[in-house]
Amino acid sequence: MKLSNDTIEILKFLDYTTGNNLRKKNDLGDILELAASRGNHRIIEDLMFYGKTLWNLNFTLKRTGHSNENFSKLQSEAISTGTQLKTLLNELLEDNSEIDRKRFDDIYLADSVGAFKNLVDLAHDLSKLKELQITMKNKK
Repeated sequence: MKLSNDTIEILKFLDYTTGNNLRKKNDLGDILELAASRGNHRIIEDLMFYGKTLWNLNFTLKRTGHSNENFSKLQSEAISTGTQLKTLLNELLEDNSEIDRKRFDDIYLADSVGAFKNLVDLAHDLSKLKELQITMKNKK
C-alpha cells in the first residue's frame, strides 16, 4: 500500500521517539493509511486503546510468572483483549483491495501462538502511538 506523506511522517516521528524500536512499522503504516483514507479515526483510537491494554497485560504477565494466583485471570484478559484487536483489524480490512488481506490473516488473525505473538508486537507499536498521542495532547 502506498503511504501518504502524513503517514510517513507520523511513522518517522514515532520511530524516532521510540529509539527506532517499532516492531511492526510497515503494518502499522498500512493500518494508519487505510483508516485515514476511509476517514475512520474511531477505529484507530480503538486499536490504540486495545493495543496499549494488550501490551500492558503482556508486560504484566511476563513479570508476574505462572505461579501467581492471578496469572490465569491476566492471561484470560490478554486473550480477550487480543480478540478485540483482531475484531477491529477485521473491521478495518473489510472490503479493501489496498492491503494484502491474506497476509494479515496469516500474520495477525490466525488462531496460533505465532499470530498472537505478532499481535502483541503490533500492540507494542499501537501502545507507543497512544503514548505519543497522550504526550502531544498534554503539551498543548
